[in-house]
Amino acid sequence: MFEEMDELSKSFGEAISKIVEQQEAINVAADTKSFDLTKREHFAGLAMQGILAGIHSATSGAWHGWSEGDFAKEAVGMADALLKELEK
Repeated sequence: MFEEMDELSKSFGEAISKIVEQQEAINVAADTKSFDLTKREHFAGLAMQGILAGIHSATSGAWHGWSEGDFAKEAVGMADALLKELEK
């Protein structure tokens, strides 16, 4: 059991490292404004990236029955929640 947890933790850590590297490359290559993204679109994209990375690394690619639309709705919901919280 502990070996499985260690392996899962290692996979999760590697996925997070890859996300950080990718985000740093994106930040260097272009700023968000050059794409004319709204804050909502930007935050939803970041949420989608995190959701997919977490699902993939934790389940070896299985999506647990979620559709692409389910992921998109969840990401937009997270973006909306963040924006609402930031308005306080």
